[in-house]
Formats: sequence, C-alpha cells, structure tokens
Amino acid sequence: MNGDTNGNGNGNNKLIWYILGLFGSLIGIIILVGINKIGSIDDRLRETEVKVAALTENMVQQKEGTSLARTTQLDAVTKFAELNAKISSTELSIKLLNDRYTTMSERLLAINQRLDKVPLNHSELK
Repeated sequence: MNGDTNGNGNGNNKLIWYILGLFGSLIGIIILVGINKIGSIDDRLRETEVKVAALTENMVQQKEGTSLARTTQLDAVTKFAELNAKISSTELSIKLLNDRYTTMSERLLAINQRLDKVPLNHSELK
C-alpha cells in the first residue's frame, strides 16, 4: 500500500481529479462570464456609436437649418432694406409731384385772377 489509510491507492488520485475538475469548472465559468461581459460591453459600444452617429447627423442638420435660417433672415433684411429704399424713393416722388401740383395750382390761380381783371368787350367776341 502506498500509505493510504483506507487501503485504496486510487482515492487520492480521484480526489485530486475531483478538485481539479471543480477548479477547471470554476475557471471555465469565470472565462465564460468574462466573455459575456466583453460581448455586453461591445454591444453597448456599438449602440453608443450608433447614437453618436445619429446625434452628429442631427447636429449637422440643425447647423444646416440654422445656416438656412440665417440666410433666410439675411435675405429678409436685404429685401426689407430694398423695399424701404423704394418706399423712400416713392415718397420723394410723391412729394415732388405734390410740390409741382401746388406750383401749377398757384400759377393757374394767378392766371385766373389776371384773366378776371381783364375787361372783356362782348362786341369783340362777335
């Protein structure tokens, strides 16, 4: 006998293999859990990349929208300035026409007053 107390030489070997099996199983479980965690982290990273890409696209669209809004505002300000210039020009033209009308009315009034002072002979009209 090899020093076994129970008389069985294979008892220690079985116990060692049993303990090695438990440790092997534990190591296998730990490796599987680690692989599962790595896979989970990889999935979350992919989701984060998709979200970042979507947010980046959204930001680009908002920037383009803001740029378009600024362009639209600039166009509106430019058109407003053009319309304001046209209105000012039209107001000046109306004032000029009003002044001319006033001058013509005053001249016609003066001519009418002179004509009223001229004696007319009815005999000259015949």
